[in-house]
Amino acid sequence: MLGWTFFGLVQFLAGCTHVPAAKPFLVFDALLYRGKPDLSGFGLLPLKPVARFWAPGQSMDEVDEGGTLSEVAKLKEYSGMIFIDIEHWPVLGAPDKVAAQNIAKLARVADIIRSADPKRKFGYYGVLPERIYWPIVQHDEAVLRNWRKANQLTRKIAEHVDVIFPSLYTFYNDPKGWELYARAMLHEARQYGKPVYAFLWPEFETSDAVLRDTAMPAKFWRKQLEVCRELADGVVLWGGWQRDWDANAVWWEGTQDFLKSL
Repeated sequence: MLGWTFFGLVQFLAGCTHVPAAKPFLVFDALLYRGKPDLSGFGLLPLKPVARFWAPGQSMDEVDEGGTLSEVAKLKEYSGMIFIDIEHWPVLGAPDKVAAQNIAKLARVADIIRSADPKRKFGYYGVLPERIYWPIVQHDEAVLRNWRKANQLTRKIAEHVDVIFPSLYTFYNDPKGWELYARAMLHEARQYGKPVYAFLWPEFETSDAVLRDTAMPAKFWRKQLEVCRELADGVVLWGGWQRDWDANAVWWEGTQDFLKSL
């Protein structure tokens, strides 16, 4: 495959016949809906965010060890997996010196968590790899080269975590574009050599003023679940902030059918 463009590689991967792995496909519950029932009976596993790593008055530009330890201490009664949500220390697009500093800071936070809670399984949301959309869909090789370079650099972060949590949220009602972007993201996520659990949101993200926060069509949602089933080790269901739980929502009915198919 020497000499292939990145887009050509993604097209090749899309056409490959996939042999399902014997290991189970995991589905995590990170949903935020008010009144949401216990979904463990459907086979969903709990997943909690950890994000408040800074004590009041501490700079969010630096690692706050005390604040991080305080946040970890709050997990004493919870034994499940967590995801770290730090989204303001980018690598892609940052000057080399800043990128190196951010990688070191992200690794340091992970090490503090590991030291304080050695048995805890965790990963970073949306860091490995950093999410891009239009450069993939529009086949912008110049941007993709920089993206792949950043993903190589962040392997240093991957050494400090247990799992990879790529973000595959939906920006537009374009199933073909989404699939191209998702396959490229998951292909990059695999390079880190850790289990890959993709974040999915059954509503459109906020990029489109018309579609934002509306549920995506049932067929599109099922396609997302199936693409992740093919290429990832599981998915994380996220969404529902300040929304009421609806047991009859189309996306949830479709998710239940998908869970039965597993």
